[in-house]
Parts: sequence; C-alpha cells; structure tokens
Amino acid sequence: MQAEGLNVTSVQNPLTTLPDAVTAAQRVLDRQDGPTVFAGHSFSGMIVTEAGVHEKVSALVYAAARAPDSGEDYTALAKTFPTPPASAGIVFDGDEGRLK
Repeated sequence: MQAEGLNVTSVQNPLTTLPDAVTAAQRVLDRQDGPTVFAGHSFSGMIVTEAGVHEKVSALVYAAARAPDSGEDYTALAKTFPTPPASAGIVFDGDEGRLK
C-alpha cells in the first residue's frame, strides 16, 4: 500500500483484553491526519467493530475477520469454527498472550 502512495499505520495489539486492544487502536486513530480506512484480520475484526466508530474512520475493512453481531459473545462465536493455526502458537502468562 505504501508503494501506491498510501499512508499506512499499524496498531500494536496488546493481546491482553478486547478493551485494551480497542484503546490501543483509538490512540492510533487519534493521531491520523484525516479520513482513515480501518482494517482488521481475524480477531481484529472485533477491534475494528468497536473502535470503528471513531470520528476519523471513513470505512471499515474486514479481511478474513470474525465480526460478531451486536451483543454476540466472541468466545462462543470462535468455538463454532476450527482453531486457527496461529492460535496454537500463543502462550498466555496471566491475561497477556505472546507468540512462542
């Protein structure tokens, strides 16, 4: 995208809780210079939905992302799909996850 002249910013997902991830995304959105296309993949679909109401967001993109309906529990939704290979590589230490 940068090669096409687009300004790209990535959000570091803290891998703790959804509210922490939304807060991290909102901090990055606050720093954008104008209309922003907000994209997410996999679990980040939840973050896109929650933080996507930010005033600078002009469009949402879900790339193979899980996006539950309003009020739908993500954990319950996730159990209806096969475990993604990347999840096997996550190690939790308390409420923080990291890739092994």
